[in-house]
Amino acid sequence: MDLWLKTGSLKRCEKPAVQVDAQSEIVNVTVLVENDNNFSSKSSTPAPASDCNKRAVKHKYDVGYLGLGFTWTGSEDYPTLCVVCQKILKNSSLVPSKLKRHLETHHSHLANKSISFFATKLVGIKAMQRIIHSTTTFNDKLLEVSYLVSQRIAIASEANTIAEKLINPSILDAVKILLGESESKKLESIPLSNNTVSRRIDHMGINIKYEVCSRLQKCDLFCLQIDESTDVAGLAVLLAFVRYAYEGDIQEDLFMCKTLPTYTTGEEIFRTLDSFMSENEITWGKCMDVCTDGAKSMTGSVKGVVTWIKQKNSECSGSHCAIHRYQLVAKEMPSELTRVLDDVVKIVNFIKSRPLKSRFFSIICEDMGSLHCNLLLHTAVPWLSRGKVFVRVFELREELLAFFKEGKLSLSCRLHEST
Repeated sequence: MDLWLKTGSLKRCEKPAVQVDAQSEIVNVTVLVENDNNFSSKSSTPAPASDCNKRAVKHKYDVGYLGLGFTWTGSEDYPTLCVVCQKILKNSSLVPSKLKRHLETHHSHLANKSISFFATKLVGIKAMQRIIHSTTTFNDKLLEVSYLVSQRIAIASEANTIAEKLINPSILDAVKILLGESESKKLESIPLSNNTVSRRIDHMGINIKYEVCSRLQKCDLFCLQIDESTDVAGLAVLLAFVRYAYEGDIQEDLFMCKTLPTYTTGEEIFRTLDSFMSENEITWGKCMDVCTDGAKSMTGSVKGVVTWIKQKNSECSGSHCAIHRYQLVAKEMPSELTRVLDDVVKIVNFIKSRPLKSRFFSIICEDMGSLHCNLLLHTAVPWLSRGKVFVRVFELREELLAFFKEGKLSLSCRLHEST
């Protein structure tokens, strides 16, 4: 009558879930369930009058349902779990009649069991869940260790077999001595085989590529630095580095490394770059500058890479690599400096190109207590390295004089000159 006075109409309201009469053991079970973090001991309460208009009523779990073999899962949509067969039922099945029907239909031999029996089943389920959780957590840690070791192998450019042959045995020996035999056996299952390490490195490379490409897709502008060179195996390798702004800081990463199968012309280099950018959905409109070594295939006005890029983005500019500029400066040095440079290079090559003479020179340096035991080879492109070659020769001038007392070289007299 009160409901009709409040709403103005009398509508049928579904009855709340009926509670099951608890047996004598329900006190102990209630304590057990209340102490469990993943299960609730909330009892069902009648639905308020405002919920009567809803089409579906959300039933609530009652601790007495454990007497029918069901416990709470923590979910409102699938709240009940059978402690016998681990079957999960929907919220619509959370009524005593349906729970009892499940027990009598699927587990008829347990229909007359007391609530303590199902409480014991519940304890077993929770113990198994804890074992599975601890095992899964430990396996995740082993997987993390495998990736970290593979990352260090990749950074050090070591062979993939070093993990299985050296790193893993060393870890086991260290843990066995420091923590004991039982702890070392836990680490024997770290996946560090040759194929596994190779696969880990590939996965990390794919992840880095995805991260860099995602950043370039989101950033406003970026710059490229590209260079093509032939390695010792005769392969034409195209390297590209990218510089961009990310989270308020300037980042520089390796953009791509591809081999050119045939020609190394500007058109072929641009085709390789454009294909890579198209695959990763990066637009040329964000490229504001391209830095090259000044080669004709890079800066040619007709078929150079920069020319092809400007056809995609007219606002993109081209710049010359500073390191290669130093090389151009070195080609135009005064004749006096060029003569000194050539003489120093010949002296260094006379010793470094002969392993026997290099060993003798190292012995002389050790006997004289020198800071260095070897000379440095110069490189043609990084012009600043030539300064280091000059400094090393000057620091070892006394050792070179002692060495050339026994060896014959026409340029050894240059070491006596003061200017």
